[in-house]
Parts: sequence; C-alpha cells; structure tokens
Amino acid sequence: MPAQPLVSATDRRDTILHSALRVFTERGYHNTSMDDVAAMASISKPVLYQFFAGKRELYLGLLNDSVDAVSLGVAQAMASKARSLGQARALKIKLDGSVRDASRLLSIREARPDVPLSVDANQGWSRVHLDTMLPVLQQVGIDMLEQPFAIGADTCLDTLDYPIPLAADESFQDVQDLPSVARRYDIVNIKLDKCGGLTRALELASSARAAGLSVMVGCMPGTSLAIAPAFLLGQLCDRIDLDGPLFLAKDRPVGAHYTDGLLLCPDAAWGSAVDNAVLP
Repeated sequence: MPAQPLVSATDRRDTILHSALRVFTERGYHNTSMDDVAAMASISKPVLYQFFAGKRELYLGLLNDSVDAVSLGVAQAMASKARSLGQARALKIKLDGSVRDASRLLSIREARPDVPLSVDANQGWSRVHLDTMLPVLQQVGIDMLEQPFAIGADTCLDTLDYPIPLAADESFQDVQDLPSVARRYDIVNIKLDKCGGLTRALELASSARAAGLSVMVGCMPGTSLAIAPAFLLGQLCDRIDLDGPLFLAKDRPVGAHYTDGLLLCPDAAWGSAVDNAVLP
C-alpha cells in the first residue's frame, strides 16, 4: 500500500474548520457533534481532539477565523477608500478600539503616504488600548487623536502627557467644560449641531482660544445648508472637518464645492426655499 502524503498541521486545521463550517451551516450548533465534523473532514476523532478540545472550542475557532477574514477585508476596504480619495489633502480615520486598529491604520498609511492622518476614537478606547496604540500612532505619523475616552472616563489625562495632540469632541459641550478640557486636551472640536448654532459656536471658539486651545470646526452628516454657517466659523479655526455632504446620496442643488482639498461655499448655497429646494 502506498504511503499517504503527510499533511501539515496548518493544512489539517484548515480542513477541519472548512468541514466544521459546512456541518454547522447545514445542521446548526446544537445538532452538530464532533463525530459529524470528524466524518466530514475524513479524520478520526482523536486527530480532531488534537486541534480542538471540544465542540465549543471548535466553534469559537471558526468564529475567530471568520472575524480575522472580515477584519482583513475591512482593512483592505479602508485602504482602498483612502486611495480613491485622491483629492483629499488630509484624512481622519474612525477606529473602534479593537485589536485590529493597528492593521487598519497601517494599511491606510501604506495606501496614502502623502497626506496627514488623524484618528477619531469616538470615545471607544481604553487607557490600555491607547498605550498599546501609541507606538503605531507615532510610526504612522498621526497628527491628532480625537476623543479617545468616553465622557467622564478621561480624568486620567489630567496627569498624562502624550506626544500626539489630543482633541476633545464629546467632552466639550459648552463653556463650563473648558477648565477640565484645557487640562486634558490640546484641541476642541466645535460643531454647530452640538452647541446650538453659529452665534454660540463663535463664542465658544473665542473662549477656547482664550484658554490656550487650538480650535477645529466639525459637523454631523448633513446638506450644504448645514455646512454654510460652519464654513464661516472655519475662518477662525486651525482645522476644518466639514465633509458632511459627501456622505449623502443627494445634496442640495447648489452646494459646497470640494476641490483639491479646499472647501468653497458660494453665496448661492444659502439660497432660498424656491431656488434651492431638495429635488424629489
């Protein structure tokens, strides 16, 4: 009888997981046994148990591999999107605090080595995750980290000194937040949607300047009619993040113009209810 070819442990594990996926898909978790998986993979149960201690461990292994595959796809998609934004002269990356943040950020930097990058953590990071990510942030050349911790969980910044400028978004709601924000952050993100409009935003920008903070104007997803007053505030700001209309399927007929990294908001963008109505 001819000798059977040797199978590497990696290939064997891949075969087991592929077989497990078929069985779990056809029968569901509760109706699947280790015998079923071993039969589908054409191996003995002792060999199966060399790789996975039980059905639960096998199922978790399958989930982990699936998550890794999805995560790789997300990183590639983010890099592809960054590459497609050829006119962008700066990019702000949303990261969720998972272990895959580093690979996503590195993929984006590889795709766009030519532009400044900043990161918005959206209150989703822990102190441990920030410390873990700090070398990657420095390697990639991140020029701003926005709102790493949740509101109320950022008191640790009182005694920490990070080499990357930190920006307050959710932590800066109104002027009464300035004392704590000035201790913990370098930049404030002012959004007209958040503070109540242009008049209040201008007051906050002045107060933030007086407190020694750099000022950024941001926005929520919205039409160019929401961007127009924020565009005025932008004349007083160090950073401009007014890309809300770009995420809409349809903007107003006369809207803001984004060209070569510049934002232009023509007078007609303010328009009238008749001349600038949203098309059906």
